[in-house]
Amino acid sequence: EGYEVVAESQADWEEEKPLTDALLALFPELFKEKSSAKNAARRKLVMVNDKVMRCSGKVSTSDLVTVTNRTTITKDLSIYLPKEVAETVKTIKVVYEDDHLGVMVKPRGMLSHGKGYECANSLVAHLLEPTKASVEESGGSMHRPRLCHRLDMLTGGLLLVAKTSVAMQALSKAFSERDISKEYFAIVHGKLEEESGIIDKPVEGKEAVTRFERGRTYTAGGAAVVTEVTLFPKTGRRNQIRKHLSGIGHPIVGDLKWCPPALLELIPQDKGMFLWARRLRFEHPVTGHEIRLCEEPPPVFFEL
Repeated sequence: EGYEVVAESQADWEEEKPLTDALLALFPELFKEKSSAKNAARRKLVMVNDKVMRCSGKVSTSDLVTVTNRTTITKDLSIYLPKEVAETVKTIKVVYEDDHLGVMVKPRGMLSHGKGYECANSLVAHLLEPTKASVEESGGSMHRPRLCHRLDMLTGGLLLVAKTSVAMQALSKAFSERDISKEYFAIVHGKLEEESGIIDKPVEGKEAVTRFERGRTYTAGGAAVVTEVTLFPKTGRRNQIRKHLSGIGHPIVGDLKWCPPALLELIPQDKGMFLWARRLRFEHPVTGHEIRLCEEPPPVFFEL
């Protein structure tokens, strides 16, 4: 990897200071909080007397402290991942990426969070390019990208990922304040009588609201009547859409938890669950520009 010098200064205090305190004192224009200084050290962007120093290091009088930024990145998945995992990563689509965030398409059947290489949070560092944003621009670049929200394991679709601290903080706030628009596509059992409506029913004692619009109704596999539904969740409770649709008598096709066994038998279970995170709309946390993204469901959704 290549580096460039962002800032450099010599310590002029009498007693040694912890590295994070030294960074705050020497470079107040770069580091507003201790967390951003710690992130820079974790990413090995801080050198003392031309040697990379860890977060736990100390800075003594006359020490030369240098803050750097990565300028070139060599990305070779085979170095870091087992061969079969590297091949899986190559099949995962990234629909948007810049220095502050990325949006991946999570496959159905993959956990959002967890341990090992079977989950999205473990793979995003290999899917996305490391940020080239400066320490000042990023508010302290994180040592690895982080998911801003989650999708159920059985749900596929768009998943928003932060690459810098400023993006993570802003996007987390946007989710909590319901400023991010999400659209889902589902295929449910039965025919919905209403063309559109709102399901307002608490989930685990908390407010949960989902707006829906009915699509076409048809017979799948010669036995099951199913309906395509577009969903706009106002809140983001765990399993909200699945619980809401099941609660009005129209469980999602392939939902092993909330679909009655008699309905599950009508369509082969190896086709998975038919819920897809199709669209995201949000304000970019740094530029302020509106980002609109769409990823249509895979062909299996239209082959019932």
